Amino acid sequence: MTALDISVWIAENGESLQKAFVDNVYLIARDRLVLRLRPRGGGVKTLVIEAGRRISFTKFMADVKRVADPQLEGVQRLWRSLLRDCCIEGVEQVEHERVVLLNLVCKGERRALVAELLPRGVIALLNGSGTIKIVSEPRTMRDRVVRVGEVYSPPPPRRPAVLTTNDIDELARLLTKGKDLVRGVVRGWSLPGEIAEEVIARCGLDKSADPGSVGKEAVECLRHEVLKLLLETPKAPEPCIVAVDGEPIGVYPYIPSHVRGAVKRFNRFDDAIDEYFTKLTEREVVRRAVAELESKIARLTKSIEEVREAIKRRRAELEGLRRVIRAIEENYPV
Repeated sequence: MTALDISVWIAENGESLQKAFVDNVYLIARDRLVLRLRPRGGGVKTLVIEAGRRISFTKFMADVKRVADPQLEGVQRLWRSLLRDCCIEGVEQVEHERVVLLNLVCKGERRALVAELLPRGVIALLNGSGTIKIVSEPRTMRDRVVRVGEVYSPPPPRRPAVLTTNDIDELARLLTKGKDLVRGVVRGWSLPGEIAEEVIARCGLDKSADPGSVGKEAVECLRHEVLKLLLETPKAPEPCIVAVDGEPIGVYPYIPSHVRGAVKRFNRFDDAIDEYFTKLTEREVVRRAVAELESKIARLTKSIEEVREAIKRRRAELEGLRRVIRAIEENYPV
């Protein structure tokens, strides 16, 4: 999920998360946490958090116990002891980053569940002073350390340039940080590649163009489209999944112009995210299963070849022994 995806998801689901209680916690992998919630309006909702990937409600995990990893039962118990019966007071996005913060109250103590959806992201639970109580995986990075006992430090903020300046000349200068236009928008304006390609397509520009040759009108168009995506999409999203040859290639809170394929629309962005990532996970599971089977077949094939070679050797040894026996029988008196 991009930072824009997170903004749209929070705008859509933030209110329904408020005052929801954590009924139970399941760990289906070290970096995949499933929370069974009891919203204030009644019923049960299942929230999936995958570090480095997504946060969404799901309809495809009716039997969470079945998919929980039994090897992680001890860690799961620890997560449960820290999260069960906690009340979600609110949800927010850290700066304009791919980091979601669930603010909790647990038996009178304030805590926060951090879901980092950026590469090498983690899931961490913080106490009231911001110290990490448990983390999906400890990380030591160039600009921060994420491990139990440390005060949590979010990734360095990368606020999009169009939100910090209206100066077209300055925005044009920032574009020259990239070798081509798309990389200029990514590096100079601090935007994800998906957004960069989308605004370039909407303005009818060539993404491989020299950023230094882009005129003021083009820069103004790019700025306008970026602001439209960042500020207006959360208020009026158009959720969809785009597929090519029946294979989903992306989930978007808007109808994309930079990709061509069959567009499946949704009423809620959360439903689009859930379907897309569930299918993605299914394909990954199938690929892993196929890879494991192919590996087993390769090992068995090798074993069969080794057995065949052993049979050849044994037959040769047997024939040699038969010749010795015949020679002995024919020359027994000697």
